[in-house]
Amino acid sequence: MSNAVQLRALDLRGGTTKVEMQLESVLPGVRGDGKSADAGFLQHCQQRVDAMESAHGGGTLTIKTMRDRASVVVLFSDSGPGIKEPHRVFDPFYTTKPVGKGTASA
Repeated sequence: MSNAVQLRALDLRGGTTKVEMQLESVLPGVRGDGKSADAGFLQHCQQRVDAMESAHGGGTLTIKTMRDRASVVVLFSDSGPGIKEPHRVFDPFYTTKPVGKGTASA
């Protein structure tokens, strides 16, 4: 995860969006494909940064890791506008981006 965040942070240098990381120092091992996890984290960060920048020109993305018994929990929070229609987030092709932005098209 930190690789993905470091890559994203390179794009944010000098901008109005900050990434704050609150990482627990000792976490249990996690099994899985690290490259796929990094890609997922990077995409998630990008979506949140896009929302904050389009709403009010920037903000802070906070990523926190913690242990829950034998599991690892990753929490993302940001100072963005939130989702106006949260019940639709799993609808195919749902987007909060304007036409011409992102992967959805009208």
